Amino acid sequence: MNIFREIGKGLKKVGKIAGSGAPLIATLAGGPEAGKLVSMLTRGTNTNSLEDAIQTIENHPTPEILLAEIEAENKVKLQELNANLEVTKNAQNMYKETSRNNDPMIRRAPVYQAMFINISWMISFTAVLYLAFSGAQISEDLRALIFTGFGALSTEFARSNHFFFGSSTGSKDKSESLTIFAK
Repeated sequence: MNIFREIGKGLKKVGKIAGSGAPLIATLAGGPEAGKLVSMLTRGTNTNSLEDAIQTIENHPTPEILLAEIEAENKVKLQELNANLEVTKNAQNMYKETSRNNDPMIRRAPVYQAMFINISWMISFTAVLYLAFSGAQISEDLRALIFTGFGALSTEFARSNHFFFGSSTGSKDKSESLTIFAK
């Protein structure tokens, strides 16, 4: 997936330029929330693509100041993204510590929880498909409750799988290559 690699390269350039002038942008350039950061950069530079935004930033007489202005305009959103990144890192560190525990049940608990979420999602998905295509006669309130529960379970299913397997290989490669300058 070359697009992830290109986004990673572009954000790496932005992170290097941001340096100490826009520390939140520099930190988040290596995180999994790249899409939101790219959106902020393109809006802040009034461009349509990351390539154009990078070109605009590089050609600006004071690119550090431009990035600092973009950071100031998006400070709350960037702080939320940074907090999400910290929560994910903390959860992964906690999982590493748990996996070193002497008690096998404690070591396996996160995996069991993920398996439970995945199995529950599969059962719920089957139920939703049945309700959607069978024409079963159930009340609209119950149908809404089932679909809402499936939506909530789908969120946990995605979080669980992203935690254990990453959101994508390209994103993982990008994160690994970009964390070097974000430290």
